[in-house]
Amino acid sequence: MASNGMLYPLFRKLKRKKAAALLVNHVHGLSFFDYQATVTERMRGNTSKTCVHRWVTGALPTRWDALGSRVADLTIVQNDRDFDFLAGHGVDPIVKIPLAVHPGISEAARSISAPSTRNPLRLLWFGSWVARKGAYYLPRAFELIVDRCPDAHLTIGGTGLPEERLRKYFKPSLWPRINILPRISVEEQIALFDRSSIFLFPSISEGFGYAILEAMSLGLAVVTTQTGMGSDYLRDGETASIVPFGSSLHLANAAVRLIEDSRLRSSIARKGQALSGEFTIKRFTEEYATTLEQHRVRKMQMLAGIHS
Repeated sequence: MASNGMLYPLFRKLKRKKAAALLVNHVHGLSFFDYQATVTERMRGNTSKTCVHRWVTGALPTRWDALGSRVADLTIVQNDRDFDFLAGHGVDPIVKIPLAVHPGISEAARSISAPSTRNPLRLLWFGSWVARKGAYYLPRAFELIVDRCPDAHLTIGGTGLPEERLRKYFKPSLWPRINILPRISVEEQIALFDRSSIFLFPSISEGFGYAILEAMSLGLAVVTTQTGMGSDYLRDGETASIVPFGSSLHLANAAVRLIEDSRLRSSIARKGQALSGEFTIKRFTEEYATTLEQHRVRKMQMLAGIHS
């Protein structure tokens, strides 16, 4: 099994030799869409990259994504957008298998505090601080939130970046209302989520959006966009608040609405948590096992037909 075409040369060689091994290309999120998002953000002035970096993160992985899928016996994707794109470019067979909640998160979800008891002013961003994640819309959004809800507090976790680097994106007047945790353990993450009420995830391109699944599992009301899980599984006003891409104003408005409407916030959090319970490790492993076995048998039958 390879990720995003990384073993394309090996797969091509094995394919030519008609090897019995099942060649599986797992697409975590097509580089084409990630690069498209990054280019858009660069045009909006939110990020800048060298020519070498653009090639390494854009044209090269995009090409290998396509080549890896074309020579594989099976391509596994995590969202409908990638499925549709690859199918439209002649890739076959393709199977969509969504991710699963980590067992430790699932276990912790049984004993967390109820959404209705949490402080609605505790906002959370958790994940990589990169352009395609919509990171550069958070500072302006939080400024707008604080204008309307002066006691709001934002925690930024899991970025891996030093505090001083992230603070420069926010006005100094907001610094007392921001807590930055570059790296934390799983136990600390669970405790942080349990103290938070609203999860901000304005991503522009996602393979799945695993951070959303964790947040939902741990009882947060999610504000996100129509990409990855937000597109395929979530419903606006029911299991999440869905906002347009690239808009600090919409992100802020959605957050303020959830802060002020405790009934809606609690309802979204509860329904989101119930939905996250469907993404179990048991379901995940069984789908993988069944899919791999079906296509292994299919390939053996095809090879037997070639050699008969």
